[in-house]
Amino acid sequence: MWGVTAVLAAGAMIFAFEVPALFVRRSRRAWAAFLFLLTAGISILLCIAAGVAIPSPLEPLRMIFEPVGRAIRGE
Repeated sequence: MWGVTAVLAAGAMIFAFEVPALFVRRSRRAWAAFLFLLTAGISILLCIAAGVAIPSPLEPLRMIFEPVGRAIRGE
């Protein structure tokens, strides 16, 4: 429970620190990218803090490139 609270507190601090600079720039693309990346990062960290198993992003890449490697080696 404390891990979830710490992640939310850190996310709120990052948001509070970065938002004034984004308002000065008035860039919708920067604002959208910031919100997307912050939300994605906080979501992943909340899952980890709650004990949810997060699969590695390397597993799908291995599934794609392993047959290609075997074909190149001639196996």
